[in-house]
Amino acid sequence: MDLPPLEHHVWHDIISGKNQLKFESLAVRILQSTLARAAAEDPSPENLQACVRMLRGLFAQNVSSPSIQRDLEKICPPREMHES
Repeated sequence: MDLPPLEHHVWHDIISGKNQLKFESLAVRILQSTLARAAAEDPSPENLQACVRMLRGLFAQNVSSPSIQRDLEKICPPREMHES
């Protein structure tokens, strides 16, 4: 499964809490929680972009993990993968 691009709205939605999902991967749950707090404390565009890069990076580094694959399917079903 392909990762949504860095610019895809889904990453911002997860960090902002707009898209509240129950992730299976413990690493994703921990990072998402940490990044949500960081984004709330500093909502500057630069910080939000850094948070997005970290979250997407976790998925990219672990894309072969079954739990990451299932979490990826939750955040961006295949038919939405290339929409912005």
